[in-house]
This record gives sequence, C-alpha cells and structure tokens, in this order.
Amino acid sequence: MVQELPEGTVTVLFTDVVGSTELTNRLGDERAREVLGACDDLVRGQIERHRGREVKGTGDGLMVAFTSARGAIACAVDIQRAMAERARSEPDRAVGVKIGMPKHIEMAKTMLD
Repeated sequence: MVQELPEGTVTVLFTDVVGSTELTNRLGDERAREVLGACDDLVRGQIERHRGREVKGTGDGLMVAFTSARGAIACAVDIQRAMAERARSEPDRAVGVKIGMPKHIEMAKTMLD
C-alpha cells in the first residue's frame, strides 16, 4: 500500500536504531530480526498516531514526512517515551533509537534522490 506524501512545507524526521549491527552479532540474525521488528512496529505506531507518512526505509531506520514541525516533534518525543517504557517492561527487547530532523530541506531532497 503506497501512502500519499504530504505536499508543501514538510518536516522530515529520521530514525536510526542504535547498535543494530552489534545487536545482530550478539543475538543472532533471527532473534535480532524479531527485536528490530518489534521496534519498527512501535515506531510505526507512533508515526501513524501523529499522522506522519513513511517516505522510505534506510536500513535500520526510517525517513518520515510530517505536515507540521509540531507533529514531528510530538512523534519523536512519543517514540522515545515508548522505547523507554519498552526498556523497563521488556529489557530483553530494548533497543535505542536516535531521531533527527534536518535543518535544511535540501538535505531531505538529496535523501529522496
């Protein structure tokens, strides 16, 4: 299912799993895929909740577009909160996620090429 991307001014958010290679080395491919899949589900749930649109996957992260900076920031905060809760409640499935929002739109255009 292809989602329609927002038009006009957008805020772009990038996520990146911290230490995904080390995680795979430590847990093995199958278990790491399971842990990373659960992380992706959690992140995508917040993206949907905040009405973001996934532009593309970046290997161990996502590029996401929002129609407002407020929505992108709220999503980033809620991703971090959800990841912290996961770390407390399910420490064996905890991973870190870095989140960034580039300052210049030219950077986002380059990522789309």
